[in-house]
Parts: sequence; C-alpha cells; structure tokens
Amino acid sequence: SLAADANEMAQMVARLWLIADGAARELVYEMDNPRATSEEFIEFAKRRSLLTPWQASKLLKGETDGYVLGGYKLLYKIASGSFGRVYRSVEPRSGQIVAVKALRQKWSNDPHWVETFEREGKIGMSLRHPNIVEILAVSRDPKTLQYFLVMEFVEGGSLRDLLKSRGKGDIPDALRLIEECANGLAFAYSKGLTHRDIKLTNVLVSTTTKQAKLVDFGLGELTKGSQLFLERVKTADEDDN
Repeated sequence: SLAADANEMAQMVARLWLIADGAARELVYEMDNPRATSEEFIEFAKRRSLLTPWQASKLLKGETDGYVLGGYKLLYKIASGSFGRVYRSVEPRSGQIVAVKALRQKWSNDPHWVETFEREGKIGMSLRHPNIVEILAVSRDPKTLQYFLVMEFVEGGSLRDLLKSRGKGDIPDALRLIEECANGLAFAYSKGLTHRDIKLTNVLVSTTTKQAKLVDFGLGELTKGSQLFLERVKTADEDDN
C-alpha cells in the first residue's frame, strides 16, 4: 500500500534502495511542508531526477517489489516480450549503466526455458565482437530467484525504431548497417552459432557511434560440429566456479 505521508515514503524509498537514506530525508527537509503527502514526495523526487517516471509510477501504485535485481537498480523498462523484459539499469557502486534482461517468472520453473536462457548468457559472454551486444554476466537473484542477464547498454534504439522515426535511410547508411550485421553474424557462425531470429527489433543502432549491434541469441542454434565451442563455454564456466 501507498505510504501515509512524505516521511514514511522517504523511509520506504531508502528501504527499497531507490534513494540513499540521507538524501531521502534531505528531500523531506527541502519540501518544507510538514503535511506533505507521499504523492508530493514522489513528484518532488522525480523533478530532482532522483526517481525515474517508471519508479515513480510503481511507487504510486503501492508496489514494493521489482526495483532491484541481483544488486542492479532498475531504472525503466526498455523492451518487453513473451520470454523476458529488458531494463535500463545501473550498478550502484560503480555507476555503470547496463541493460538487464530478466526471464519472466512464469518460465523460471521450466527447465527447458531456464536452460535456453542460461545458454544465451554463457555463449553470449564468449562472443566478443563490435557488432554483437556484449553480455557481461548471467546470474540468478538470491532473493527473488529470478534469472537475468547483464548486457552492455546501447544508447539508441532498434532498427525498427530508427526507421519509424526517420523513414527511409540513405543507401550508404543502409549498406553499412547491412555489412555490420553480416559481420556480426559471420563472427557468430565462425564460433558455431546461428542467430535464427534476425529481425528489425534485434538490431540495435547506437546514436553515438551509429554502429549496428545484434542482440538476442536466445533462439540461436549451434551448427553441426560446433559442440566443441559449447563445451569450451561450459568448461570455462566450471573453471570459474
């Protein structure tokens, strides 16, 4: 349920790791209104950029779960599908911005989908190429038991978003993007992996570098004779443990 007033809401956001305790109490002081409501506190914190609109919306609904996953603070949802959700997130200690892909809870008890999800992460961690989104970690939250991947965050959007906003691009840019996608696919294939789900939403384009990056190898298939690659991935994972 929604906190009773600004003071109680300040304590709640600190408990949820959304705002540091000292900063939350300072916000209440700055409001200079002993009768300030929880809604007013949320709006004030949002204006100060201490809460994102996504976080604020969840708080206003009285939701107390789903703000942190595996130590990463979730800022807002980037994408959502039947298999998982992707969030722009931050690692609080370093301040590093990453993308966190969480497996939907309804699949978390299905061994097939858990294996598929973990395989995507482990193989992805071994695919280091400028035209493939880098996967940094694959893990499971000790509290919620939810599986998640940590990926590099690409500032920009998908190729579908780009075409929607710009319409048709020019030929040199189109050829460059096609070449970069092909380079990523060729590299993955050299490691024994085909993507099997190439579509506009699985090609991200950086607004800073203009570079195309392939994402979501979850449906990928190991090519014939490539089991050695997967075995190397498994062996490396076992060695790390």
